[in-house]
Amino acid sequence: MPARCPLSSSTPLIAREGGWHQRRLSSVPAYPAAAMREAQQGGVELMLLLDAQGKTQAIILSRSSGYPLLDAAALKHARDWRYEREATGKAPSMSLIRGTVTFKLN
Repeated sequence: MPARCPLSSSTPLIAREGGWHQRRLSSVPAYPAAAMREAQQGGVELMLLLDAQGKTQAIILSRSSGYPLLDAAALKHARDWRYEREATGKAPSMSLIRGTVTFKLN
């Protein structure tokens, strides 16, 4: 998390999915070896705070997989996500969107 929240009381905050699409550098998260050995699987739901350029500024774990190793791997993976604006017009200063990382063994 940033040391200080970059939002002010006059900053427009969009708490919805619309307006952004994701450009992932890697769509597959690194599966922790210890979690694989223990056959841990699950989904992690995140809330991401994006700046006007679509770069992740903060990540909140909104629903745990139930496994700390998977939660930590999901947070690490989401740090590199980038987003692009779909809509025309001025981008908001900050946006809040949802993200999900799923760990599933074959």
